[in-house]
Amino acid sequence: MPGVILIGFGLFYLLQTFQLPYADQLLTWPTFLFIIGIGMLFQSKFDGLLSFPAALLIGLSIHFHGQNWLDFWPSHVGMYSLIFSLSFLFLYTRTKRFGLLPGILLFLLALYMLSPWKPFLQNPAFLPFGEYFWPIVMIVAGCLLLYQKKR
Repeated sequence: MPGVILIGFGLFYLLQTFQLPYADQLLTWPTFLFIIGIGMLFQSKFDGLLSFPAALLIGLSIHFHGQNWLDFWPSHVGMYSLIFSLSFLFLYTRTKRFGLLPGILLFLLALYMLSPWKPFLQNPAFLPFGEYFWPIVMIVAGCLLLYQKKR
């Protein structure tokens, strides 16, 4: 992993010395996240648990670059739930033990948050605890994940 990260940082600084088009937009701090994520991705072949932070850093870097470059890129907080959910699901594909339940739950939350169709779930009058319903659901789900018996 350190070798891949050093190669990535070396290329980053080498590209800064050239007058390349769009270099000022590409050579920013989200690129550092991407380089570290790629290094962790290579290392995750040997340690599957590193696949979560690798996917998380790569996803965040793509999101931040997308916000800077693309006008249509969503800047909604639901994107972070989507990135975390995809990172958990990637962890599950690598380990076959960890991350499936939080990945699915966060993916459903991201779908809800990013969905343009929120008929009843957006109106607090239809929910049992009003505006406190979704935070309570998230806290209860987190406690269940923390205190469930390990297999």
